[in-house]
Formats: sequence, structure tokens, C-alpha cells
Amino acid sequence: MTGIRNFFVGIRSYLRKVTQMTVRNLQYDFKYKFKMLLNSLYTMINLALFTVIAKVVQPKMGALPPEYYQFDVSSGSIELAFMKFLFIGTYFWAIFTHPFEDTVQCLPEETQKGTIGMLLTNGIDIPVILMGRFWASFIISFILATIVVTPFFFLLGMVTVDLLLAIPWILVVMASMTLFMLCVSLWVASFSLLFKKTGVLSNVFIYGLKVATGMYFPIFGLGRSTLILESIPVASGIDFIRDLFIVGYPVAHGNPVAIGFGWQETVVHWLEFLVQSQVIGVIALIVISILCIKLFVKKAKLIGSIETY
Repeated sequence: MTGIRNFFVGIRSYLRKVTQMTVRNLQYDFKYKFKMLLNSLYTMINLALFTVIAKVVQPKMGALPPEYYQFDVSSGSIELAFMKFLFIGTYFWAIFTHPFEDTVQCLPEETQKGTIGMLLTNGIDIPVILMGRFWASFIISFILATIVVTPFFFLLGMVTVDLLLAIPWILVVMASMTLFMLCVSLWVASFSLLFKKTGVLSNVFIYGLKVATGMYFPIFGLGRSTLILESIPVASGIDFIRDLFIVGYPVAHGNPVAIGFGWQETVVHWLEFLVQSQVIGVIALIVISILCIKLFVKKAKLIGSIETY
């Protein structure tokens, strides 16, 4: 019993430190309101650009589920469905992009401010510093993205009774995707423990994830490659939420005969794959991020680079 009690005491202490770091970073971020304004403008520019893309480019037949355009193959219906598809992707990546980028740059920035040594000597370890940075940026990004994009959801007719009833499922999948992005952010940020200049590493990761989740085009037109891309929790999660926003309920994706991925031939197949990708993907990234941080911190201490942190 004493061991269990000590375990929960340790968890509470750890969560308290993460909360303190999150509040600290929120207080710091709110001093830079111009940066928040620029982030909001960046999201609005993306919406404008994707509106143009939806008007001049149309996905091939079969790339979008027919339920998205209500089985109406006219250009106007497909254009509207494609616009909804792009707007939902823009919304979620407006939420996830800045927390990822801020977390990856966290350790070098704390070093430049001269605060990293004080944090470490006060018992705030590297994972706590990174998680505090991620959650602070996530909270701000979520609020800003929701304020900017929600009016367009109303204008496009996506806010329906079916969507409101599906909010609990959206929150569950959103929580899973957020945990996945937290782990990815910690994993990529841990490289800065050994390499002071990581260059475009963060851009490579975030751009790759955006492509895999269909931010720029529907990945269901890629045939068998879709199976690999949809295994990423943010890819399957965003597509599931697209179903709920656009149709109001989950739908099957693709023709297994013509496109070649029978795992989503029916709604049941799609939901089974969704659960598998979320559970396996998140657990795998939790293990990878923990192992990498522990290994990199140990190596950084051995070579002496941890002293700068």
C-alpha cells in the first residue's frame, strides 16, 4: 500500500510541475499578443488559399466518399465537399502546428533566455519543460483556431444536430490525437539535447504529417499507400472527424476492388482500423518518446552537452 501511495504522490507532484510550467509559459505568451494575431492571420490566409484550391482543383472520382457530396456528382457539390474537407484539415493543423514548433524550439530558447539552468536546479526536468511548453501553446492555438474557423463551419452548414451529438466522440479522438502530437513533439525536441542545430528537422516532420493527413489533398486516392498513411493516429483521427463534420456519421472510404484497401470497405472496417491506429500509434509514440528522451539525456550528460541545459 505504501508503494502505491508513493506512486500516486509522485504522479501528482509531476502533474503539478507540468501545470506550473504551463501556467508560466501562458503568462509569457500572453505578453506577445502580436504573435497571436499573426498566427490567426496565418490560419485565415490558409482558409483563403484552400478556398481557391477547391474552386480550381477537383479530386478524382473515388478520392472522396460519395456521402461527402451526397452522391451528387455535379461540380458544385464536389467543390463544396472538397472545401469542407480542406477547411477541417486547416482547423486541426492550426491547432497542432504551433505547439509542435514551439516544443521543438523550447530547449534552445530557454538556453538563450538563460533560464534553463534555474529550471533544472529547481527540480524541473527536461520532459516537464517540454510538456509545459506544448500544453501552453496548445491551449492558445486551440482558442485562436476555434475563434477563426468556427464561423466558416456555420457558413458551410457543417454545424448540425448530428455533429453536436457526436461531440463526445470528437473529444475522445481529439484527446488521442493530441497525446500523439505531444509524444511526436517530445521525440523531435529531444534531438536538440545532442544536436544544437537541428535545421529543418521540425519542418520535415510537420510537413510530412500534414501530407499524410490529407491537409492538401484526399489521400484516399492513393490506393494501397493509404493503408500506411492512415495508420498514423492524426491521419485516421482527422478523417473520422471529417466524416462527423461533413456527413454527421462515420462512412466507408473507398472501393476495395478499384482502389485496393478492403480494410475500410464498410463502416465497421473503418472504425476497427481507427481504433487500432489510435491505440497502437499512441502507445508506440509514448514508448519511443520516453526512450529517446532518457537515452539522449544520458548521452548528453556523458559528452557534457547537458551542461548548457
